[in-house]
Amino acid sequence: MFFRRPTLNDHRTITFRRLMRKNVLGPLRGLRAPRIPTAMITGSSGKTTTSRMLAHILACAGHTAGLACTDGIYIAGRKVRDGDSAGYDGAMRVFADKSIDAAVLETARGGLISSGLYTRRCHVAALLNVQTGQVGIDGIDTLDAMAAHKRQVTDAATDRVILSLDDDRCRSMADQYIPSKTTFFCIDPSRSDIAERITLGSRICTLDETGEWLVLISPEKAHQKIARVNDIPATMSGIVQHNLLNAMAAAALADGMQVATETIAQGLMAFENSLDMNPGRFNIIDDCPFTMVLDKALSPPSLRISIGGFLQLPCEGRRFCMISSVGNRPDSTFDEMASVIAGRFARYICFETDYFRRGRQSGEIARRLSQSLVARGVDEAHIICVETPGDALKHLKSLATGSDMVFANMLSPDELDQVAGPKLETPLLP
Repeated sequence: MFFRRPTLNDHRTITFRRLMRKNVLGPLRGLRAPRIPTAMITGSSGKTTTSRMLAHILACAGHTAGLACTDGIYIAGRKVRDGDSAGYDGAMRVFADKSIDAAVLETARGGLISSGLYTRRCHVAALLNVQTGQVGIDGIDTLDAMAAHKRQVTDAATDRVILSLDDDRCRSMADQYIPSKTTFFCIDPSRSDIAERITLGSRICTLDETGEWLVLISPEKAHQKIARVNDIPATMSGIVQHNLLNAMAAAALADGMQVATETIAQGLMAFENSLDMNPGRFNIIDDCPFTMVLDKALSPPSLRISIGGFLQLPCEGRRFCMISSVGNRPDSTFDEMASVIAGRFARYICFETDYFRRGRQSGEIARRLSQSLVARGVDEAHIICVETPGDALKHLKSLATGSDMVFANMLSPDELDQVAGPKLETPLLP
């Protein structure tokens, strides 16, 4: 068999049995393997963007693809359902649509916990990373337990598994899969273990020696050039490094689904960080009175990567930060997020949203972020603490000018209407 059978000590087995006792998985017992080529994508961050990239590549290959992700359900690129669909309900809605001939399923931690693995088999699967962002929630208290939980997804793949070579826990899983059915992706093409992986029969998606090209290396073909990094809009010429990794993962998944290299390149070169193609994920909005970058960075690791990209963007004025967090995260999350942004912005606006309070008292998230920033040396006079995105945007509009740039996490694109208008040369308030 392609996958290793779980042992009684595996976290995923314990989770599965717990759910079976609760009868949560009752309706899933007879679920068969999907009738169409199916990809499943999991990890701590990057799932939605990678899923969207892959769906776009499949469309370029002539497929009518169904996509279930955090943003909703899409059939042939058209949204048919809004809201988080990265779980059982989303997958079943996609499988029920007879018009599609390929499926892309973002597979989130919460969905796996509530419903288990909702299809026995898929054709290709990717584990992008295992990070600390959601450790300490729902009984998953260590990175190793999180890795075991997410590994349910790659264990379901029959044709090819895609793993990050840069992530320690992803890399440690490699020995559990057949090398010739495994593709790795990584940023650094000079890694000492790449040659050994290829010798064993694995494929590698990485950069060439110049760093200019995305390439696929296999035992059969030394280097297949896919696309220039500068020609992949989502990477912004490599500045948005997490999207470069997402593009590698999407390319590896598409290759595992037998998509031609030329078509993979076509799909990646046509995929943009726009509100239409990838809402809330490093979208640069320049039709406001100032430039905004929206990025759904919910965890400290993803925030660190996003802020790194944001700070590389040219800015003639000041930089502002609108920051929030998710209520059901451990208290340490607020401190970790504050440590990422402290000292890097002229002003900080801490806010929260009703949906993401998740058990916290009103105002608690914004207050804790503010306190964590002060503890890291930020002048309290440079921090504004509010309870709603609308209030945050009002303060921002009174402070920022046309030359300023704003990073906002967890801000809905729909809320941008509150700051729409021409760029201002001077602030409304001193």
